[in-house]
Amino acid sequence: SAGQGRAMVSWAVFVVIGVSVAAAAALPSNQYKGVYIGKLSTLEHGVTGDVYAVDNTTVFIEGFSYDGEGPDAFFFAGNKSPKPSSRGFIIPDEHNRNEVLGPYRNKNIILRFPVTKKGQRSLDNIKWMSVWCRR
Repeated sequence: SAGQGRAMVSWAVFVVIGVSVAAAAALPSNQYKGVYIGKLSTLEHGVTGDVYAVDNTTVFIEGFSYDGEGPDAFFFAGNKSPKPSSRGFIIPDEHNRNEVLGPYRNKNIILRFPVTKKGQRSLDNIKWMSVWCRR
């Protein structure tokens, strides 16, 4: 049903932000990608990838895949709830654009948190990050 579809928009995938320094320390120094945050949760649309914190405002996603089928999907983050929801902000794509996401297949991408009316967004002030469809 349409109402259920709207509620199921929690195909917003991702990881509750929690940093593991030991995982990053285990990588060879010539392959440092950032501090490992976690693996993307695949709920729908073939979303996969490993997420690293390069710094407080930059994330690296290794092996990111998404089928591109969400009609209004973006990289999205927030802190108003413990799980992904419509209350948050768009993170520009790897080309620094706020455009609906197309398909990705095993891509390595870097995302930079935006400056919004609330200032510079960072990993410090989010509880989750996802691929979120607003419809």
